[in-house]
Amino acid sequence: MGLSIYDSLKNLFSEKRIVFWHDNKKEMYEEFLEIKLEKVEKIEIKNNEFSIKHKILKEKPDQKFLVYKSEFEETDSKDNWLLDIEKYSKIFNADKIKIWMNEFDFEPYFIDHIKKHRIFFNSERRKKILKEKLKKEDDTSILKKKMLLVISESEEDIEGLVGTLFDECFFNEDSKLKLIKRCGLEEFMWKLFENEYNYKKSAYYLKYWPY
Repeated sequence: MGLSIYDSLKNLFSEKRIVFWHDNKKEMYEEFLEIKLEKVEKIEIKNNEFSIKHKILKEKPDQKFLVYKSEFEETDSKDNWLLDIEKYSKIFNADKIKIWMNEFDFEPYFIDHIKKHRIFFNSERRKKILKEKLKKEDDTSILKKKMLLVISESEEDIEGLVGTLFDECFFNEDSKLKLIKRCGLEEFMWKLFENEYNYKKSAYYLKYWPY
């Protein structure tokens, strides 16, 4: 598998004292808040560039800093107090898709599938379980199959997924089915059932599972 966010940042800090975390879509903010790196202080830019610069250069000149930056408006270099520091620091680009591709060591052709099913990868727990199930030779079809098994919390093959959905139906639950739909895996699941069991989504299903 490729490098995780933690490992990527750790490598950058092995080269430089200061790392800027660029997140222009602000889609990795929760990850920034959660990440913990030994002997690294985290700072968020919030119209406080001058105070950050003073802390980095004067107050704590030996301290390592992870500086989170989510706003990239065009400003005159004279107004950007951190520009000179940023130029000689390391940059960590927080693009979720790229990070996941690297983290799982996916081949380039996986990228469209990762984008389509990105909600699945938003969960650290689901990613951890998927990593345990995946093999280097798995293609995109096997990837989606194993994603379904992760959601259904099944150690078995397709039979476990079917059993989980039947159990949900029996107990009038739908949480796993809704998650499958949110993750963009419902269409693939029904094609899988059709290929494996020649079973198609029926009117009975629509009556009791109208999701």
